Amino acid sequence: MCGVSGIWNRRGPHLNKQQIELFTDSIAHRGPDGSGYYFNEVKGVALGHRRLSILDESNAGKQPMSIDNNLWITYNGEIFNFIELRKELEQLGFRFKSETDTEVFLTAYKAWGLDCFSKFNGMWAAGIYDQSKQELLLVRDRYGIKPLYYLNSKNNLFAFSSETIAFKSLEGFERSFNQNNLNLVFQDAKCLEGRGETIFEHLRQVKPGHFLKVTQSDLIENRWWYPESQSPKVPGTYEEQVEYFKEIFEDACALRLRSDVPLASALSGGLDSSSVYATLHKINRHHSFERRPSNWQNAYTLIFPGSAQDEQYYAEKVAAHVGGNLKTIEVDYSRVDNILSQTRLFDSVYDNPNFILVSLYEKMRTDGIKVSLDGHGVDELLFGYPEMLRQASRSLEGTNNDLQKQLDKIVDSMLFRNGQKKAFTNYLRQQVNRVKILTKNILFENQSSKSDSFVFPDAGKKNIREFDSLSDITNYHFYETSLPSILRNFDRASMQAGVEVRMPFMDYRIVDFLHAIPFESKVKFPFSKRILRSAMKGTLPEEIRVRKSKIGLVAPMDHLLNNYLQEFAMDIMNSKDFIESPYWDGKSIQEYATHKTGKNSWTMQDGMQIWPYLNAYLIK
Repeated sequence: MCGVSGIWNRRGPHLNKQQIELFTDSIAHRGPDGSGYYFNEVKGVALGHRRLSILDESNAGKQPMSIDNNLWITYNGEIFNFIELRKELEQLGFRFKSETDTEVFLTAYKAWGLDCFSKFNGMWAAGIYDQSKQELLLVRDRYGIKPLYYLNSKNNLFAFSSETIAFKSLEGFERSFNQNNLNLVFQDAKCLEGRGETIFEHLRQVKPGHFLKVTQSDLIENRWWYPESQSPKVPGTYEEQVEYFKEIFEDACALRLRSDVPLASALSGGLDSSSVYATLHKINRHHSFERRPSNWQNAYTLIFPGSAQDEQYYAEKVAAHVGGNLKTIEVDYSRVDNILSQTRLFDSVYDNPNFILVSLYEKMRTDGIKVSLDGHGVDELLFGYPEMLRQASRSLEGTNNDLQKQLDKIVDSMLFRNGQKKAFTNYLRQQVNRVKILTKNILFENQSSKSDSFVFPDAGKKNIREFDSLSDITNYHFYETSLPSILRNFDRASMQAGVEVRMPFMDYRIVDFLHAIPFESKVKFPFSKRILRSAMKGTLPEEIRVRKSKIGLVAPMDHLLNNYLQEFAMDIMNSKDFIESPYWDGKSIQEYATHKTGKNSWTMQDGMQIWPYLNAYLIK
């Protein structure tokens, strides 16, 4: 995991080395272990790299890297099956100088061209420059786990980077908000990330499963991967499906233990992260490993003493069950300066601050941990969110009343704890009708009218109440909204601390399989995520395996705005710059906030509604 960058002044003035150094070093937090540059002054091409060394910490792994002085790569990510691919390439006559997956990546591209990406089991964002052809290839993994942003300006300046914040340091470019996209995010914080767009003018993303081929005169975007293009054969019985899922899940966990540096697990005590952590300990008893570090047994959890968000009890139960070592982190809300700096570095707009996540990974890094194994990705595939089950229930109206009633009961069982049902009802109401008086120049009253879905063209056109099929719902959350936002948020948070996040549930074999299994293998009363729960029988404590409550790692906005952040937030909202902003109705927001602050009556939902505007103000 690293930070990548590149600049190409196509048919323009030549570059100077300081430009690429400044551009690259603006994301130095992503790669605290070193930097490197490829610089071709004559062609006006430069590549940059900030290194987080995980495989082969020696200088042999330094990037940008070349194997033939023609192809040059700057690469962020991990190819977990690199050992097997290396052996395959050696049989073809290739020889290697390092123990890195980077060299395997570039050699595989030289041997197989674009077909190499289908062989990769991993996560990546890379730029490869071919000197002889004067072509630049940008490519991103199947699901967009690793980020890659680019600028293609009218003055023939092309640039790319792992983060949008780098473009604030790009000579010849002045960054500004895209009014339409910013308005959309104010209405729904998750609506934009899955479309290949950003909140900034002229900045776009290389779409997941896509590549860009850039020449001096052209830019071509195309797919290298199609969703569900290789639908796996699903075993006929549910019991056989469970066994096959366990097999590929255990192998996905084993592959993601490959590292030359210490790693740990982020453990919330929920089903997903607990499944990862417990499976790591299970396979340790019978699996053979290559390149696994000796220090992998620790788990880290965030605690919120006295709060409904606190899951310390569940995390401790899992750690005790497997004989692991659990470390707890209590967030320091009083460090307002940290909240501000981390929000600015986050450089996106969301409905909840990212600093809580940063606290988790900062503690890992302080303890010498560079890799975290997390449980992201399975909720969106197995109807793990109450919202998804509600959508499934609505899609069945008039066709299967019995199943519809069962889904509603599952939602109720997930939300009865600590008044969550009322909060969830308020959340759905806000999703359908956000407070639009707070936003200026709403050009798209229905966010679906600006859909540019790159995976399932119809998915983005469905509003919260309308889905033609149950698979539409998982596609929408996995490819369009929930997961793309989670991937961005956790990448930004972990990389602020210099920690790589690996996600076993995002192994393409698991994703393909869970997309293909029937609905009753995903959800059957009284549970969602049925097949995962069945697979974890005997691996997890029973209390965790059948646990239904869904909490999530979010900042307690009611507590913050009624206490630590109140003065800071009101100073911003009372400021002339905020009130007179061209991007939102500052006066209405200020009046609303003054009313809430006067009564000290901020709720969680109030905070999530106001935070995007504070967030946007801080990164403008």
